[in-house]
Amino acid sequence: MRGDCNFRTAAELKAWRAAAGWSQRDLAHAAEVHVNTVKYHEGLPGIIGGWAVDRFRTAFEMARVLPPKSPWAARFLPEDNGAAEHEQKLCGAKTRKGGSCRQKALPGRTRCKFHGGMSTGPRTAKGRQRIAEGQRRRWQQYREAQASAAP
Repeated sequence: MRGDCNFRTAAELKAWRAAAGWSQRDLAHAAEVHVNTVKYHEGLPGIIGGWAVDRFRTAFEMARVLPPKSPWAARFLPEDNGAAEHEQKLCGAKTRKGGSCRQKALPGRTRCKFHGGMSTGPRTAKGRQRIAEGQRRRWQQYREAQASAAP
C-alpha cells in the first residue's frame, strides 16, 4: 500500500489534499503535524521530501484517498517540477549605473547571488578593519542623531 500515494511536488500534494476534500488543518491533523508544516511544504518549489511528506502519504493511505483523476488535475501537476518558474526570473536589483540587474535569481529567491545576501564578508585583515571602522562611524552617527532627537 506504500506506493499507492504518489506525489513529488507541492502542486501534487495540493491536488491530493483537494481530492480528499481536506483543508490544510485537516491534513495536519491526519498526519499529526503542525498546520504550518503543511503550509511550508505546499509552498516549496520543485520536488518535496522528508519525514513530514512521509506522514502526509501515510495519512492519505490510512484515509484511503483515491488519486486525483479529474481532467483539471493535470493543470496542477507540472512536468518540470517547478523549474520553469525560477528559470525566467531575473534579479532586477538597481545597479550602480541605475539600470536593473539582468542576472538570474537564485532558486526560491527573488535576487541573484550578488544581490541576495550570498556574501561571505571581508576575507582579509584590512577588509575586516575597514568594515569595523565603517560600523563604528554608523553607530556614532546613530547615537548622535538619537541624542539630538531626545527631548
